[in-house]
Amino acid sequence: MKRILKKIAKELSRIEDVKVVILYGSLARGEFTSRSDVDLFILTTKDKTRKEIHDKVI
Repeated sequence: MKRILKKIAKELSRIEDVKVVILYGSLARGEFTSRSDVDLFILTTKDKTRKEIHDKVI
């Protein structure tokens, strides 16, 4: 899981319009399992950034 989070963080750090990233859910609480997903809240300054995030991270 750490490898995946590092990759996500690296890609998000390259996107200029990303202002805030918040990890929440079971992973943030330390309750994740092999079936857990990664819950992120990402605040951007421009709508077009959503597509860029999707293309780079998801």
